[in-house]
Amino acid sequence: MAEGLIAAAGLLCLLAVGLTIPLVIAVRRRERRRTDRLQAWARANGWTVTPKPVVHWRARLPGGDRGVVTVAVSGAVSGRPVSVAEYAVSDVHVTPTPDGLGGTTTSTTITTHHFTVAVAALSRPMPSVAVERRGTASRLARAVLGPSETATGNADFDRAFRIRTADPAAVRWWCTPSLIDAHLRWQIPDWSLTGTDVLTYRGGRLDPSTIPAEAGRITFLAAELDRGGAGYSPSVRRG
Repeated sequence: MAEGLIAAAGLLCLLAVGLTIPLVIAVRRRERRRTDRLQAWARANGWTVTPKPVVHWRARLPGGDRGVVTVAVSGAVSGRPVSVAEYAVSDVHVTPTPDGLGGTTTSTTITTHHFTVAVAALSRPMPSVAVERRGTASRLARAVLGPSETATGNADFDRAFRIRTADPAAVRWWCTPSLIDAHLRWQIPDWSLTGTDVLTYRGGRLDPSTIPAEAGRITFLAAELDRGGAGYSPSVRRG
């Protein structure tokens, strides 16, 4: 019986290999076509494509430094440096299963999550900040504890979004009415700012057809932050 089980396992392995090879070839071809499309879009618009760029903002993404920025397409919009990139991070799950012979074997499942990232440069540094859509726990905490020191005073915005910053007094400078309105219309994904780099991200692969929209959102956000933060300085933040 043991010999039969071993033979069956061997046959399953051969079948798995036979099915895996065509799948790998198909995936590589699809990735090559996507890379060609990115290169074509960049050439047509005067942007550049950089595979696996070295960036300092990777730690601000889900998974942080565990992930990798696989490709970035960079250019300028109205004179503002902009990059639209793809970030991938993998989770590894190891599951023990009975082997049918009185012992156990382990199976490893790797799940890769892809994100489209957009980054733009501000004209001057501002206090670090992150704006995120509230989850259920955050909504409940706010309902129990009341508004935090980063509340904007707009009840709809404060109910839907959470602001994290080391400088709550600066919120009134950069969180302009038009920026609040854009958030309430769900036009801006979760974002963060460190130094002069403002970053947004959303789930999904980078597609050349979405680059103009991604660039438009991040440049709108950067322009609003520049405009709202123009009067900010640490010396007047308590004013």
